[in-house]
Amino acid sequence: MEAEIEESASSSTAGMANKLFLGGLSWQTTEDTIRAHFSPYGEVTEVIVMRDRLTNKPRGFGFITFKDQEAADKACDETHTLDGRTIDAKRSLPHGQHSSPKSKKIFVGGLAPETNEDDFKQHFERFGQVVEAQIMVDHTSGRSRGFGFITFEDEDSVSAVFSAGSMQELNGKKVEVKAATPKGSGPIGRGPGPVPGRGLGFGPG
Repeated sequence: MEAEIEESASSSTAGMANKLFLGGLSWQTTEDTIRAHFSPYGEVTEVIVMRDRLTNKPRGFGFITFKDQEAADKACDETHTLDGRTIDAKRSLPHGQHSSPKSKKIFVGGLAPETNEDDFKQHFERFGQVVEAQIMVDHTSGRSRGFGFITFEDEDSVSAVFSAGSMQELNGKKVEVKAATPKGSGPIGRGPGPVPGRGLGFGPG
């Protein structure tokens, strides 16, 4: 399990244009099933089904890497059904990102006031191991400021989050997910609403 996550992370930089996120997988779908289905599009170099670290059960998503970008392009253009389920085949890279290194940290905005860090962490653990879940609070009142940060163990988990959508439901409320960019690398905290606290060095991308 751990080796699979490390292996997926190690291959995340090279050949990202050839790598697809696969969502909505059946629990019965295996690496061999995926490889057999996608092989007609071109040579497959790697297939990973992400699994729970404790139970080893599939999480319902994974990644496939083709040798050539043309094969990945063709696979993206078609609808796929595996083990009776229609699955999503999308680019592993977040929208607008091409070849720059990915961050393991994401910004999440629009959190419900009652969302605690356990709920926050649990929601994102389905995408991979969460190293840190931090909800920012007002220093005076101790109340949630409505945003926070999630840090994953590997970059592929970040790809999985973005592939699932920039708007996700958490505790009955739609939250917005963005890349957490280092302070100074872009227009961070310029818009309305609260901005990250001092000393974090990260904000929404």
